[in-house]
Amino acid sequence: MQPQGVAVGDGYAYIAGYNDWIIVDIDPPEEAHIVTTVHYGVQGIKGDIVAANGMVYLYGQSKIMAYDVSNPGNPEFKGSISFWGPTHPFDHMLARNGFLYVNGILIIDATDPTDMFVSATSVNDFSKGSMHLMGGFLFTAAADEGVGIFDVFPPGTIEPVYNMPVSDDESAYYIACRSGYMFVSTCEVYRNGLRIYKWW
Repeated sequence: MQPQGVAVGDGYAYIAGYNDWIIVDIDPPEEAHIVTTVHYGVQGIKGDIVAANGMVYLYGQSKIMAYDVSNPGNPEFKGSISFWGPTHPFDHMLARNGFLYVNGILIIDATDPTDMFVSATSVNDFSKGSMHLMGGFLFTAAADEGVGIFDVFPPGTIEPVYNMPVSDDESAYYIACRSGYMFVSTCEVYRNGLRIYKWW
């Protein structure tokens, strides 16, 4: 197994691999042990795995898959949704209130995991870095495109609010938000840095 991502929730860790994923009981952490391994028959996983509300979502080869993990020893496949083309590389994904936020360009309605569908698509391509949800806003770090801020309220919608460019030699790759501030990890040639912005 070649680990590609990890998520934690409800006393379990979920680890995505190249062509399978595992569930690890981490309660207590000192006695962590594998509960089960799931083979999903998809090669080349490269991206995120997220856990929310008794569900685990992961993706590979242009497909997002949903599993019910309310019974960790026997996770149940509920459904999947596929995409095609280079505009959806699927590197980062967040989950909140039944919706999946993918690379700052797609919002997927997963309130019914057996019938997932794209509920909104951004006209801006912010698919190169990480994301953070804070309040009704989605913040994206998009390499040389800078930082994108989107209004994602009501859920299932996305509207650009502001695009904050970085300098010509700088790229923004990871972002975190707290108490009205944005913390952006940047890279400028061979130097790494942290930019801090006041949002509200």
